[in-house]
Amino acid sequence: MGLLLRLFFSGAIAFIPNTRPHPNQMTAYLLSITDTDCVHEPKLQFRITGSTTCDISAGSPCVVEAYGADSFCSCTLGKVDIVLNPQPGVQQQFLREKPGTQLPSAASDQDLEWLLRINNVESGAGRAQPWSTIKKDLVGADLAFSYENAAVCQLDQRCDNPNDCEIHGYEFVNQDHVRKSDVVQALARFIRFDLRLPILPVSIKLAAREETKSWVLGLDCGSGTCPMVWIRNDVISDTCEDDEYGNHFQHYYKLAKDGSLPVLIPHILDGDIVHRDHEFSCKENPYSDYRDALEAQLNKSQDPTEKRHIQEQLIETAVSSRVICPMALFEP
Repeated sequence: MGLLLRLFFSGAIAFIPNTRPHPNQMTAYLLSITDTDCVHEPKLQFRITGSTTCDISAGSPCVVEAYGADSFCSCTLGKVDIVLNPQPGVQQQFLREKPGTQLPSAASDQDLEWLLRINNVESGAGRAQPWSTIKKDLVGADLAFSYENAAVCQLDQRCDNPNDCEIHGYEFVNQDHVRKSDVVQALARFIRFDLRLPILPVSIKLAAREETKSWVLGLDCGSGTCPMVWIRNDVISDTCEDDEYGNHFQHYYKLAKDGSLPVLIPHILDGDIVHRDHEFSCKENPYSDYRDALEAQLNKSQDPTEKRHIQEQLIETAVSSRVICPMALFEP
């Protein structure tokens, strides 16, 4: 069976099947978006348990966030290659073209088909350039991996409370709303990939792309299951206005083989709604795990400085709790 490692992704991330020379199923590119009011911050984070290690040596991009009894290794990612050791076993997966409906019809709908395919928005932009020709300033961190299973853990939704969530559909239009794509669908907010690793020990290396520096993070997988790893590239700025949501989508076109195509960006359809009675379809997930730890310590803390820091972290995760930055899938 091997060791189970679950990777959770959210934010402005392009997924490209089979793009690297080694036989991995998928490569994730975290887009570098720093030129708008909607600044994105790429991060990798996991809970520290048992023999888990977090490299916080001088110059490391990682810190330990401690909230009472809960500790997390949190790394702000620059231009780094994320490398898993050992590499997961290669699995071939069939990727469905698109959902059968614009909005989910049942609580069990969690297929990876809700991960938007660029090809459905603009067929000419559906394939990405090879890594050798992509302008490296367009990509922050990247990770190549193969996986056993994949699922959408959350679609874009507003929740007045955990038992009443509205899921919205999106259309894709140009800046003037004159030209639009045929595709209309709900969008994945969180996706999860299940990986099987063959042996212990398990580590994640962050290798600086432009320097000879690297940092190694050790995962405690002795029980057969590794800590959940959250890789995100979400908006961190609360100055991001509603009419700017989705504008970052144009950055995907810069990865496309044909970069001259008109840019279409996601636009929420307020009248296209379905209700759902729960927030997450993945029972265990790092987003809820992290927020629960923050809220528990906020309620306990008597330190004004710590309380202010925790409130800032909660605001940051709340700002990115909608699909301001949908993930997207290119063709093989």
